[in-house]
Amino acid sequence: MSRNGLLIVAAVILALGAAAVFLGSNYLGTNLFGPTSLEDRFANDMQKITSEGGFAATFTDADSRRWQLADGHKFERLALDSSNAALGRLSSSVPVDATPPSWESQGLSIELPISFAQQSNGKRIEIGIAARSARSNPSNVLTAVFATRQAGNSGWRNFKLSSELKIHTILFDMPFVESGYTSKPIVVLHSDAAGRGRAVEIVGLYVKLVPRAQP
Repeated sequence: MSRNGLLIVAAVILALGAAAVFLGSNYLGTNLFGPTSLEDRFANDMQKITSEGGFAATFTDADSRRWQLADGHKFERLALDSSNAALGRLSSSVPVDATPPSWESQGLSIELPISFAQQSNGKRIEIGIAARSARSNPSNVLTAVFATRQAGNSGWRNFKLSSELKIHTILFDMPFVESGYTSKPIVVLHSDAAGRGRAVEIVGLYVKLVPRAQP
């Protein structure tokens, strides 16, 4: 083969290699650079929080059965082009109740294990929710609450949403219970405080211990 021919072959090989890098998972079947979407990155971050002793839940097959949905609310689980993430679409057609008969009656909810409540007794925690406005019939506010079910709650918090996925957080100081916690805490999500059926999209949530600010 001539020298020019060898140069052409080498150029083709380099071009194919560059294409493999550029195309990532489409070309090789795996993503060389890790998660490429915000949904993937949030899902992976939540898995890391769980491995570090916190609590996290998404809408993957493994997590979906842990969520509860109250009457007057609709939930759709939307598959994404990813093995690491799924999207939940919540719409609420009943208004928020400031003094509910039970927290789980107020929307989409998930319980935390008692072990986490015991671990966080008297400490500060952070609740983070990865959410955005839905693509159709969007709500621009997500309402959420963390309740110990034993020694107080965060109160309903309103988070302004946009079309961009973002983590919205609540800081809460767990009241110290001398005898220890015996009830499972709960996080409740509501998509439309006015009850007009508007929707939000959620990747998941986490709860973890965080240090108190030093004076």
